[in-house]
Amino acid sequence: MENSDLHPALKLLAEASKKFPGAWQYADFVRSQERGIPKNCYLPIEFWEPHLEHCGRPKLQSETLQARELSLLGGWRPRQDIVTVPPFLYQALFTTDMDQALNGEVLRRLPAWTVFFDLDAVDSALYGFFAGTVCGYEGEELFAIS
Repeated sequence: MENSDLHPALKLLAEASKKFPGAWQYADFVRSQERGIPKNCYLPIEFWEPHLEHCGRPKLQSETLQARELSLLGGWRPRQDIVTVPPFLYQALFTTDMDQALNGEVLRRLPAWTVFFDLDAVDSALYGFFAGTVCGYEGEELFAIS
């Protein structure tokens, strides 16, 4: 399969693998050794930051943001769950009046650390996004990247 035939989520994972060589092997090693990782978190950002020092990270993003992105992508890598959002759900979500932020508790109930929400059938400008819980210095946070 050519790279152009890959699902957009797999393309992002492949790009991260090239940008941060050895990241997944590092994460698997740390997870096998570390006993204090919360169950709903793949690998907290403080474990990613030392690895970033050894990679050619772009200077445009902060190290903490990259650590969050790696944590989210790393959490998606083992199962690679993709949820296709049907048009009726997309319409309901974006037309519902909400006066506060989405409760992050919803993400703790997902079947995996990270899930990719595929919007390709309903939004040609945004192919989808990864969402999950990222653990860090200040506890857990809802995090999404597209």
